[in-house]
Amino acid sequence: MSVLLTLGQALPLAEPAGAGVDPRWFALVLVTVWGACVGSFLNVVVYRVPEGMSVVSPPSRCPGCEQRLAWYDNVPVLGWLWLRGRCRTCSMPGSCSTPSGATTSHE
Repeated sequence: MSVLLTLGQALPLAEPAGAGVDPRWFALVLVTVWGACVGSFLNVVVYRVPEGMSVVSPPSRCPGCEQRLAWYDNVPVLGWLWLRGRCRTCSMPGSCSTPSGATTSHE
């Protein structure tokens, strides 16, 4: 938005709130979150299918103490970082492959 001066030059007016945010940042965040979710699911598939297990049930659990993981422990990447790669209950270290590729499923 601009105002024309008498000499034909444009004088910019104040931008509306939020107009300065580059939409590419939103797209980057969206693609990153989507990729982490898809990667997390694929990590579950790679772990469970060769074992003959369902990818839906049972819910994710610690392989050491068999404790079911809370939904917030399964948030891709953030849950793994928050728990520092360990089980909340027994402190068993998780797989280093879990966060690689922006995935986490705590399997």
